Amino acid sequence: AAQEQYIAQLQEEVKMKLQSLIPALREEIGQVCEYMNTYCTTLQAWDLGVLVVPPELFSMEVFEQHNQLFEQLRQAKAQLDPIVALVNEREHLLELQKELESIMKDPSRYTDRRNSNKILNRQRALEREVKRIPLVDKQLIPLIGDYELHNGEIVVNGEPYLRMLKEEEEAYKPRSTISSIHSRTSIRR
Repeated sequence: AAQEQYIAQLQEEVKMKLQSLIPALREEIGQVCEYMNTYCTTLQAWDLGVLVVPPELFSMEVFEQHNQLFEQLRQAKAQLDPIVALVNEREHLLELQKELESIMKDPSRYTDRRNSNKILNRQRALEREVKRIPLVDKQLIPLIGDYELHNGEIVVNGEPYLRMLKEEEEAYKPRSTISSIHSRTSIRR
């Protein structure tokens, strides 16, 4: 009888612990889900039903389901992190490009006796940074393509990022090599 009472007491303690552990785990799961939903559509295909189990039904099984979901989310986030880092780097470089464009539009950068050196140095530094945009794009496009094959679309500001990158890449491409070959051959005639 004492042993049964002890087991019942332990089960009650476990139930009480689950009342705090599962909500804490749900909080962490929610943060990862929010992060994932900011950058991709991966979670749209996932079954997140375990997150709506009411507290009176909490059990070790429900706790295990939460743990499994959290582990899957951690793995998915780990796959997404390198892409997010490059997307953030690219967005930062685009901001620098805007700053560079505003400096380039200002003719006083040559004539301002006090600040021209500082402005021109900043311009040179920005030009070096902005040159990295195509390199970041070259890393990002295959990374996103591979991720999307297995996980879902990468979305930034509600727009499919890979499509936007490819459209920008097309806009910045030099004229096609075919037309430049034709122009060279026509000159030789």
